[in-house]
Amino acid sequence: LGLEKVSDLEEYADTFKVGVDNSWLEREGDGYDGFVQTYGFDFDNLYPMAIGLVYTAIANEEIDVALGYSTDGRIISEDLKVLEDDRHLFPPYDASPVATNEIRARYPDL
Repeated sequence: LGLEKVSDLEEYADTFKVGVDNSWLEREGDGYDGFVQTYGFDFDNLYPMAIGLVYTAIANEEIDVALGYSTDGRIISEDLKVLEDDRHLFPPYDASPVATNEIRARYPDL
């Protein structure tokens, strides 16, 4: 199909089955409303589900497209293609280690 960018999905918005994280539908800014405003189209076949199920559904070919997180290792293990966010809706999701204040106090050199 030659899909490279998120905007390329517009041509298939009425036919593709799209799996999304439940919370994305209501999230301010980069949620579904923000997507529709930024990209100018919506999907006819939207399937909200727990984020873990999105990857299972696309691996089992139950959906055609999934909204995932770029830091998720299943993108590589399932050989999925990440489409370019060509209208810059989504902020970068960089994985970072975090520690509690108790650990920070115990190991101040962290």
